[in-house]
Amino acid sequence: MMELDHEELLNAYANHIEGTNLSESTVTRYRTNTRQYLEWVEELSNETSEVDGVFDVNPETLETHLKQMVKDGYAPQSIKLRRASVKSFYEVCQKLVNDQTVSVLADLDDGVIEGIDDDPIEQLDTSQIDLNSSKRENEVGDEAPPHITPEEKEKLVENVPQPRTRNALMIRLLWQTGLRAHEACNIELEDVDRRERKITVRSQKTESTRNVWYQSSIENLMDLWIEVKRPGFRNAEDSSYLFVTERSDKIMPDGLNKMVRKAADKAGIQDSEYTDQMGRTKHKVHAHVLRHSFAVQALRNGWNLEYIRQAMGHEELDTTRVFLDALDADLRKAFTEMGPGTEKRSKLKHD
Repeated sequence: MMELDHEELLNAYANHIEGTNLSESTVTRYRTNTRQYLEWVEELSNETSEVDGVFDVNPETLETHLKQMVKDGYAPQSIKLRRASVKSFYEVCQKLVNDQTVSVLADLDDGVIEGIDDDPIEQLDTSQIDLNSSKRENEVGDEAPPHITPEEKEKLVENVPQPRTRNALMIRLLWQTGLRAHEACNIELEDVDRRERKITVRSQKTESTRNVWYQSSIENLMDLWIEVKRPGFRNAEDSSYLFVTERSDKIMPDGLNKMVRKAADKAGIQDSEYTDQMGRTKHKVHAHVLRHSFAVQALRNGWNLEYIRQAMGHEELDTTRVFLDALDADLRKAFTEMGPGTEKRSKLKHD
């Protein structure tokens, strides 16, 4: 398939929907979501031969994309908006394919045009994607959320693949701030206040912001990445994002998860949790586990639930409350080693 200019394709799509009865804010949201979808497809095309561009996807590919959004912690409304945006995109492409003024589509061969006519989103069955409960299931599950220890986090950092500075910084930042994978990928340079060690996190759902802070222990690592290592990437100069890659202006959640899984494998702390409906193994250690680990460690360090709720951007305190279950082992240890009734044993041991 010929390589498409995604920016030109996106502009053609946006220009078309601007002339419809959609509101300006809806047009903006559709454009943003379509851009993120195109970036995901491009990343997927570079990683596998099974997908060859945006007009070579099938319903299973789109299902994978939406399920990845569920795993990355997107709210149900955000996932539904992504689906609606992608549906709108393919519908518009069907209309524009015969418009000779849209050069990016005019040069496509008949085979690709047939691909546009077979709108994959229309054939998508979302019955296996529980959008209405996705956020809570992703955050809490049926049991205490999986998490790792500070020692396991250090093993992750020690075993990150190249580029090591960027990847070590991402793991430490996720551990210290509790950011979702897509939130970390979407950090822009202007969002980072290095003097205050503060990061402004922008919500795609509510268009609001929240602040998180990182520790002085990674201050030098942040400076090294921004001032020395990042400028060496070919996309750095034209990118506004903090975490660039050699192939695009920012790392995608899939890429971040893959990096964490590789580090966990090499560190010897990886394990499989379950096999999904498509027969793929789901691993215990991935980027979202670092978010869980932030919450558990914050509780162990004495934070109250309301602080953690605000830091993680949860709407409801009940979503945060489940992390208390992870402290059951700590409580049992306290009973066993220091609970009332252990005084005599301790005295005899001392004697």
